[in-house]
Amino acid sequence: MTLSREENAMLERLRKPKYNPVKGFHESLFKLHNTRLIADSQYLSIDYKLNLSAKELDFCMRIFRDNMTQLYRSSSWGLNLIQKRQELQDNNARYLLVTTNNQVIGFCHFRFDVDDDYNPSAAVLYVFELQILSRYRNYGIGSRLMEIIHLIAEKARMRKVMLTVFLENEAAMSFYKRLGYATDRISPSMYSEDTDYEIMSKCTYYEMDSDCIL
Repeated sequence: MTLSREENAMLERLRKPKYNPVKGFHESLFKLHNTRLIADSQYLSIDYKLNLSAKELDFCMRIFRDNMTQLYRSSSWGLNLIQKRQELQDNNARYLLVTTNNQVIGFCHFRFDVDDDYNPSAAVLYVFELQILSRYRNYGIGSRLMEIIHLIAEKARMRKVMLTVFLENEAAMSFYKRLGYATDRISPSMYSEDTDYEIMSKCTYYEMDSDCIL
């Protein structure tokens, strides 16, 4: 199975700056309120971003460092903050930012991509990062971001949503499994390769009408 000409053209269209992946979504999706978390009826806001300002980029990098430094340093990849910053500034990068009082407290970095760089067979939405400040976890923020991500993928007619998780990150593994994600067919573990990460995916409703191969 190879990527069709139509899917290649679709990816090219989706990657254009003028494409707004959340256009038409109900505004209630982008507001979160939890009385245990925020007083005075304040809301957490989720905003789609094509580009990050310097301040927003710094906030995102700070959250990434706080959450992931230890995991990356103990992994086979190692920690390269310069590379991570460049990754966040890639032309194809898109973002969902979670803010309160003009401060970024979480973000999702995603792209319209292919399932396999070397042997592409499907157009997918790939989640590169899902990061929430530690004190804001367990309030449904990550789940809401992934709900929006899945809706974006379906609107864009992506076959599935994909992401990579360190095996050592048990909380993240459990979180994605609860949301219905499973080991993807291209994950190294499917070929008995000894790695410290798993590639996971979840089919979209669009792909459910055909044969979705994880």
